[in-house]
Amino acid sequence: MKKICFNTRDELIMIDPEQIAYIEAEGNYSRVYYITNYKENDFRIPHGISKVEEILGKVGSTDCEFIRLGRGIILNRKYIFRINMYDKEIILSDFGINFRKLRGLPKPWLNSLKKLEIERIEQKQ
Repeated sequence: MKKICFNTRDELIMIDPEQIAYIEAEGNYSRVYYITNYKENDFRIPHGISKVEEILGKVGSTDCEFIRLGRGIILNRKYIFRINMYDKEIILSDFGINFRKLRGLPKPWLNSLKKLEIERIEQKQ
């Protein structure tokens, strides 16, 4: 998959979409979190989440599929490991040593994601 480039006045940011675990809205910016847990693997880009979603849709990939949760989060479905309704969290994992937790998510978001994942699994069988 191609890298995505974001050019700002002061820097050029090149992102590998296949390594993105999730993206979170921060006002007119977005924060990208890679699946690896190193401090340097989350960074802010100078576009709102809608623009980032549009760019990801244009790049496309068979290896990763992004899904929007509400107004504030885009998830890479490839890394979904657990959707926990009780604790209101999603655990993303590369099924190796790396994982990330998204906590305090609204139950309707989790419920719709759970339904979508069940449908996707049933379609593959």
